Amino acid sequence: MTLENIEINDNIYKFSVIKRRGIKNIRLKIDKDGLVRVSLPWYIPKTEAKKILIKNTKWLEKNFTLLNNQKNEYFYLGSKIKITEIVDSKYLSIEYKFDNGVFYIRSNGNLKIDRKEIYHHWLRKEAKKYIPKETQKIASKYNFKYNKISIKNMTSRWGSCSTKKNLSFNLKLMYFKPKIIEYVIVHELCHLKEMNHSKNFWLLVEDIIPDYKICRKKIKTFFL
Repeated sequence: MTLENIEINDNIYKFSVIKRRGIKNIRLKIDKDGLVRVSLPWYIPKTEAKKILIKNTKWLEKNFTLLNNQKNEYFYLGSKIKITEIVDSKYLSIEYKFDNGVFYIRSNGNLKIDRKEIYHHWLRKEAKKYIPKETQKIASKYNFKYNKISIKNMTSRWGSCSTKKNLSFNLKLMYFKPKIIEYVIVHELCHLKEMNHSKNFWLLVEDIIPDYKICRKKIKTFFL
């Protein structure tokens, strides 16, 4: 992958260009490390990428502001939480506990603490308790049949559905309010009947969550 830089309004953006025949529309995406990915249909020259970025300056500035705000923030079921480290020689290993909006990390001070890693380790455990239970409840109510569920730390999607009817969900879904998690679960369940994003697929989603577009818009503002 070739990376390029572009300077716009005194800001330097690093970007890459993706071109292949399966891409039908121009798409801009920013990953959590601040790399802008410009996806182009095969018939648009790569040289157009810089013009497209300049044309979307306001979008870039807005989304980089969101990205910078999210870098040091932690969430659980839609609420921002605080992480507090407690150092005491009595702790032989790293321990953690969530209580009343605060995520406590306890250690003896001699062990290296990676807040994000410990936080995500806890989120995975919470997701394994929460998401399969909610998925089963929704599937039973709307007559969806699936095989198994996996919880993963995904870097490019919130969920997936395989042709073998296996569902995967991103542990970071636990950042969001239950309504948003419900939307992603419904989205993947509907793929069991429509393995695409056709009009029929979105009608299935809408039948279960009439205001799904609000949920979809909300989750798109978060960076994986």
